[in-house]
Amino acid sequence: MNILIIAQSMVYGTVIEQSLKKEKDFNVSLSFNKDQLVLNQLSAKHTFDFVVFVVSKEVEDFADRLHFLHQLFGCPILLLNAENLKAPRNSWLVPFPNFPLNPTDKNFPAKTRELIQYIKNYQAKDTAHWNILDKTPAEGETLSKPTSIHKDQFELIAIGASTGGPQILNYLFKNLPADLPVPIVVVQHMPVNFIPLFIEWLDAESPLHIRIARDGEKTQPGHVYFAPGDHHMTISRNGRIKLIDAPPVHSVKPAVSYLFKSVAEALGPRAIGILLTGMGKDGAEELALMKQKGALTIAQNKESCVVFGMPGVAIKLDAAQFIFSPEQIVEQIKTIFNKS
Repeated sequence: MNILIIAQSMVYGTVIEQSLKKEKDFNVSLSFNKDQLVLNQLSAKHTFDFVVFVVSKEVEDFADRLHFLHQLFGCPILLLNAENLKAPRNSWLVPFPNFPLNPTDKNFPAKTRELIQYIKNYQAKDTAHWNILDKTPAEGETLSKPTSIHKDQFELIAIGASTGGPQILNYLFKNLPADLPVPIVVVQHMPVNFIPLFIEWLDAESPLHIRIARDGEKTQPGHVYFAPGDHHMTISRNGRIKLIDAPPVHSVKPAVSYLFKSVAEALGPRAIGILLTGMGKDGAEELALMKQKGALTIAQNKESCVVFGMPGVAIKLDAAQFIFSPEQIVEQIKTIFNKS
């Protein structure tokens, strides 16, 4: 079991790390409460089964930070000593109150054993597909195979993602060529305050040019444009980006639905639509609209998804011409544009 400990204090984090490392089934990594260090952990290891957040003082933007971590890793988050902080109520958030961080505390050994058993029990009963890129298709699962399509047909790739999306997006962009002849536009559900750091990290990892989209700018080949966290993003017929300050759709802003609908109407068969891992159904109906308008449409396969919500709904709607793993998505894009 891969466990990431995120701690505000080096001392307290090390204490918990050493305690959990005694378990032979636990592979434990430690990161301090700096967002760049957390992102570095994501680069170093594909997946974690559990994140343990060790709270020792007040956390700024606590709820947003937890959502950010969940979008990054897509696994349960266990909170040590956060009972006095306002945390969102979600199934992936596991409170573990009153943990004595001082190892000399008489209750420390017993609470540590309780913590270890809690993690084991929680993971045993959890049936969600938390981990990704190291998985193979389930027995009997049929995946589409990449196919040759004339590259001059396409002018843009549109991608939508939510929970677990950062891992997949990082993989895609690291493995696509710098001279990709079309732009990519992306909606990733993430709290607005964390988008700039996330984009900076992706840009450093990828040969592509990755940035936050600006209203009115013209998209360029080999560039990736992310919707800012507080505006919907659409695309026009001439490839210009428009940012819209409108109410959330499917309880999210930005919404994949806004982007995919605009791409379907503006570009029709000249676009590629890709719907990745995520909760809910954002973008599923609009991926079907893209297919109806002649676009090439792809949904991530179940076995590689952290949460098989958005792509699962799209597949049920027959919106996806192809059902691909992340590796196959990269292969398909390279095949289309004759890139080795």
